[in-house]
Amino acid sequence: MTRLTADVDAAAPGEPVALRVVGTLDAHTAPVLHDALTTLLSTEPEIVALDFTAVTVADGAEASLVTLADQAYAWPGATVVIGGVSRALGASLVRAGNLPSFPTLRDAVAGAAAIRAHQAEAPRLKLGLSPIESAAASARRLVDKACAQWGLPALRDTARLVVTELVSNAVRHGTVAASAAVEVTLTRGVGAVYVSVRDRSRRLPKPGGPVPPTVEGGRGLLVVGIMSRAWGATPTVDGKVVWATLST
Repeated sequence: MTRLTADVDAAAPGEPVALRVVGTLDAHTAPVLHDALTTLLSTEPEIVALDFTAVTVADGAEASLVTLADQAYAWPGATVVIGGVSRALGASLVRAGNLPSFPTLRDAVAGAAAIRAHQAEAPRLKLGLSPIESAAASARRLVDKACAQWGLPALRDTARLVVTELVSNAVRHGTVAASAAVEVTLTRGVGAVYVSVRDRSRRLPKPGGPVPPTVEGGRGLLVVGIMSRAWGATPTVDGKVVWATLST
């Protein structure tokens, strides 16, 4: 049985946070790293540096690292870098999804600042919505605006479908009060658009089977998984964020 641990190094506010990982990363232990990073992201760090100096990565496990980076960048917009990796693993990460990797943790922390500055310039649109039936329609109009501004007409239908499901889910299940806002963020990344929807309930969604469609949604989060490169939910101090990564 393989084993993996992941521990956070204390850091001053605004400083990069190191997550030191020890053991073997494979299909059995990937949830350990996922849970540790999800807990860390709830504190909304700007930079997370994964220390893989003492980690063995099983064949095929690189994809799980890229999914974690997608999760962090979709919300809270954190930059994830990885240090202590071999040249071979670094090349595999580039092929899997361009997760920035460095030979040492110190190099990763130093490089993260430049990467962060570049990512901060990424086009981003935000919209606050009341948790009412028409919220999904407003979110679709935001998608229309984003795809027009960013020259991504081919992504429009997919993005409209995904944002409809995420916002409809937040309105139906995610709010704890009628006045609680739903926040939609669209971010243009390299080769992807990141969609995140934040609400004020800590109840995490679970993908289900097909359900009867409605005007505003109803196809379920199953369709989000089908249409997205990756998707997930991250608890926050005052609720949660459900996010999806759409390849362009």
